[in-house]
Parts: sequence; structure tokens; C-alpha cells
Amino acid sequence: MEATKSAKPFVKWAGGKRKLLDELTKRVPKKYNTYYEPFVGGGALYWHLKPEKAVLSDVNKELINTYNAIKYNKPSLIRECNKHQDGKEYFLKTRELDRQETYDKMDCLSKASRFIFINKRCFNGLYKVNKKGQINSAYGKRDGVALYDNDNLKSCHRILQKTEVCCAPYQWILSTVQRGDFVYLDPPYLNITSSSIYVKEIANLDFHKDLQRFCDELTERGVYWLMSNSSDSEIVSLWDKYIVNTKKVYYSVSGISRGRKDVKEIIVTNYNDDGSIVCSGK
Repeated sequence: MEATKSAKPFVKWAGGKRKLLDELTKRVPKKYNTYYEPFVGGGALYWHLKPEKAVLSDVNKELINTYNAIKYNKPSLIRECNKHQDGKEYFLKTRELDRQETYDKMDCLSKASRFIFINKRCFNGLYKVNKKGQINSAYGKRDGVALYDNDNLKSCHRILQKTEVCCAPYQWILSTVQRGDFVYLDPPYLNITSSSIYVKEIANLDFHKDLQRFCDELTERGVYWLMSNSSDSEIVSLWDKYIVNTKKVYYSVSGISRGRKDVKEIIVTNYNDDGSIVCSGK
């Protein structure tokens, strides 16, 4: 059980919520049924909570493929990870694989080990994709960086056994979520470059308005939800009928040092401390 307790994100993810965990954790409902995270990314809150039953999803195919490789084929994935080499030339050659026509025929384990390798060796852990969805992260020249964390992959494997993982847009969970379930939402932020770091689409204001309607539907169904989002005035105004708190977070995942700074974020919930849902949402 000790290995399970130490589980943490197996990839460094732009906008990951490890530094906001204390604030998020104290707002998680005391009781809930199934845990959902439809913008899972690195999954910091999921690994921290280790829920008994969970559903994780994301639109990033490479990410979800890696989650499933860890869940179902961990020993084989480790063997694939051991095949990778350090060095800039090898990194660039491996990064360019998704530009080749043969990439679609590459097996899932090879893709997953490539995903982990690039995340570990890219500059400052800044995983990025271009408009075609191809990885374009720069090489990070750092000494003594492990190409993967064997112990953590074992821990992640154990926790994932009680979790469903799928590649799907966030709206998909409406087909299964039920009263008393809990949804954590960490959507891509409004119209900023970092929104395109891990997905090729930009999250504009219409995206966030759709997300608001989605959360209203969850509220109508009696589903608990907690969301972290940017503190842009246009975003904050969308959530004024719910409970909104503002917090400062320091982000170190950035391509340039001046991009690493304190950022104000909001934490939004549709329930009170006693577990009562605050409004109908419509």
C-alpha cells in the first residue's frame, strides 16, 4: 500500500494543480459516489484523493493512451520506456515521429513511452502541440533527469485499476454521471497561449459559456462540482450565481522565466460546506 500512497502525476502538465491541492482538497465534498475529472491533464487532485471509483477523460489522445497503457500494460510499458536514450539528437528524432505517415500504425505502448520520454526531457516540462496536434516541445538540456519514474508508474497502475479512462470531450460524462457524484473541472483557460499547449483548440469565451451551461445541467441533476479557472473578469461573471473564491498560484511551467509568476485563479463550487447544492443553475 505504501507505493499507492506516493502516487503523483506521471507527467508535468502546464497549469497542473499540485500547488493548489490544499485549497481544492478542503473544498471536496465530504461524501460522494463516483469521482469524475473530464479535463484530467496530469490529474493532481485525482492522484491525491485516490477515489474508490472514478472516471477520467480528456480530448488529448496521447495523454489518454498513456493513462490506459499504465493501467493495463504497465510491465510492457516499462520495457518500452527503457529503450529510450538521452541526448538532443535522439529527442528530436523521437519528437518528429508523429510527422510521419507510419505514426498511426505505431503500437499504443510505443506511443505511451514516447509521450512520457518527451515530457521528461523537453524544456522545463513544457509539453506543447502545434495546430495539427503534433508535439513541438523544445529539448531541455538538463543533467541527471530520469527518463521515467518506475516506482510512481507502479503506484499509478494500482490506483487506476478502479478507474475508467476514456478519450472524449467533457460533455460525454452527461451520459453516465448521476446524483451524488462529484465532478472536478480544470478547463483550458480563456484565449491565452497556454490553452494551446496541450490541445490544438483555443478555449474562447463561447467555450466557457458552453461549460457554464454544462455545469448548470450538473447542478440540476444534483451532481456536486468544483472548478478551477482563470480570474479574467469575463470568466468570473459567468459564475456569479455560484460560490467563487480567488486564490494566488505560482506556476513554474513556462518557456521563459518571466512567464513564471503568481497568477490569480478562481475556485468555484455549486455546494455549501454542509453538502447542500446552492442553486438550480437555471
